[in-house]
Amino acid sequence: MAESVSTENVAVAHVFATVELLRLLPEQQRNKVHHITNNYKLIHEALREVFQEE
Repeated sequence: MAESVSTENVAVAHVFATVELLRLLPEQQRNKVHHITNNYKLIHEALREVFQEE
């Protein structure tokens, strides 16, 4: 039987994957999207709040 994967885990994994992909971009492109990596903590906290409300 397949293990259940929570929506929260999928969302957090997506954020981690996005951050990792941004690290692979050339510096000039990465600078254009630096606000995403700089705000990773805020994104993670927002996701946590959303899922705690359910």
